[in-house]
Amino acid sequence: MGSIQPSFFSNPIVKALDYVPVASTVTNLVQIVNKAMYKPAEEPIGVHTYKRLVRQSEWYWRNVLLLIPVFGNLIVGVYDAYAKNKREMILPLCQKGLILTDENVKELEEAVAYGSVDAMVKLGNFYAGGYNVQPPEGFNNVKQALNFYKEAANAGDGRGLAGIHRLFESLALGVAGVEVLLEALVNEGQTAGIYAAYGLLYLAGSDWKLPLKSETLHKAVNLCLSSPDYEAEFALTRLLKDLVGSKRPDAQVLIEKIMSQGNDRVKVAASCSLIRIALSPQDLRTDTSRFEKALEKCRPNLIYRDVQQVLVELYKDPKHQMRPEAMQVLTSLAEGYKNTDAMKAIGYRYLQGPNEKDSDAINQALKWFTQGHHNLELGKLYKKRNAPGDQNLAFEAFQKASPSQQRLYELALCYLNGEGTSKDQKKAKQLLDECVGHGVTVDDDAEEEARIKAQQILAKLT
Repeated sequence: MGSIQPSFFSNPIVKALDYVPVASTVTNLVQIVNKAMYKPAEEPIGVHTYKRLVRQSEWYWRNVLLLIPVFGNLIVGVYDAYAKNKREMILPLCQKGLILTDENVKELEEAVAYGSVDAMVKLGNFYAGGYNVQPPEGFNNVKQALNFYKEAANAGDGRGLAGIHRLFESLALGVAGVEVLLEALVNEGQTAGIYAAYGLLYLAGSDWKLPLKSETLHKAVNLCLSSPDYEAEFALTRLLKDLVGSKRPDAQVLIEKIMSQGNDRVKVAASCSLIRIALSPQDLRTDTSRFEKALEKCRPNLIYRDVQQVLVELYKDPKHQMRPEAMQVLTSLAEGYKNTDAMKAIGYRYLQGPNEKDSDAINQALKWFTQGHHNLELGKLYKKRNAPGDQNLAFEAFQKASPSQQRLYELALCYLNGEGTSKDQKKAKQLLDECVGHGVTVDDDAEEEARIKAQQILAKLT
């Protein structure tokens, strides 16, 4: 039997049952059993690891106490009322911009013990402000800030996590300070080290202006790979993108390491980065087999569409269109994984250069465009070939095409010139008006070109 998601027990209705005799006995018995069975990996991505919270003894005494009807409810009710009062009393101290005295800090620290997230965030901000990160003077403040932000993050408050990100993304820390701090936090425990690793990877990706030591970067990667949290996954995927343009000598080693040890989503991102880095012009000049090796390592991840799309997009690039393995890879994506974008790319490859007028090449392109349901491309090709019956086929294809400025423009021309249908200037003008879209520009170049052409035809018709 699977365990219950922790979010169920934070439901206001379930929490209200803590004050109802007998009902609280049942819910807390279930919760105790659930805590013993729960595995953090079962929690949906984006929720902070439950294990760090539920293993704390203060939550167990509450669960055990509530097993006793009436008496347990009274004790917990009194405690909750007292804790709520403590949390509300310090709210004025949590105002933005308020300068804290030593006495204020003590009051906030006491409120933290009663679960005040506002106090956690305020103290995190307090200790994070104006610190010196060079050892040993600034370390205590940085670690204090991290601990309070961490408590807020573990309580599910986004301000805690935002504080952690700010703490490490700040270039004021300096690369040396972050490296030393990482080492210090690793020695204090796995969770603290992982949070430090998040920040280090964020900092590392800042255009690689900071000369991070390979050993430190590998250590941060290892810590993130050992964490099931979404933030670790995010830090790794961000690093993978940054490594492609980093020119670091250990970039490919890091990418391959992440790909071999990360979860499925991280493996997909690593595969995409490995393909991109292997196709850089400089690397292709020094080692022409590098891409083939990278592709072979990524082959198990070709089942994921993101990896397929990277290959399709790369083979659209004029620098890589004519690579010898391009057609073979695209065909394997089209036939093995039914990738319609690969089918479209194959169709266009048959029409490149002198092949654009070759009947066999045109037939092959028509076959792939049809198989991939690329009706706009089909219509244009039928129109260009202009064999008997092609105008009718082109008109039918344009009608089936996905909504776009190009579709509207091509259909308008069909009605305007009577190609594949009877002439209908009114219908053509209506479609051209829709295509122009009242002057709204489009991001895609081909779409914008169709809009401009429609605008020019409209000007002649009026």
